[in-house]
Amino acid sequence: MMTTQTGWEFVACKQSEPDWERYLLFLLTYHAEWNLPYDFQMKLSFIGIPISAGNAILCIDPQTKDPVGTIGFVYGTGAQHYEDTHICQVEIAFLAPSYRRTRLFIRGLQQFVKVVAAENPGVRLVQFWSPGENEYLRTLFSKFANLTKTNEKPFGKLDLFTTRFDDLQLFCSRFLIESDDYD
Repeated sequence: MMTTQTGWEFVACKQSEPDWERYLLFLLTYHAEWNLPYDFQMKLSFIGIPISAGNAILCIDPQTKDPVGTIGFVYGTGAQHYEDTHICQVEIAFLAPSYRRTRLFIRGLQQFVKVVAAENPGVRLVQFWSPGENEYLRTLFSKFANLTKTNEKPFGKLDLFTTRFDDLQLFCSRFLIESDDYD
């Protein structure tokens, strides 16, 4: 478990089965709010891939000890049978609605960068997909990643965002931890 100076706890789920259970239950509780244009079965695959790969981080509220956010990721891409481990693909990233638009987003991103750097120093690129018709998310993600392409699917548009890992590390380093205020 990693605890930030502000008390937020970040748990790497690979440490125990109970952590994976918390990850799964948290995401299933909020599955209708993931902003992903897929049916439930497809959504389930996005949270299952990090479970089988062993890569997810839970954010725990310091007062309630309940999960309030998570990020699940894999090293490599399905298209390359996960052999291209210089790419870290984020499968799911989610904050509970009452924690959005707070500094917890950047704290989670900082913890993600710290974990990836420690686990796989060979990562050079981070990529993730986002709903293509959500202007708020496009604006948010464009602060630290590049919109690489938009795919038109039967269920809607999907944006692919990519960023060099060292650029993401630099972006995260710009935010101080000591002065956090989550109120």
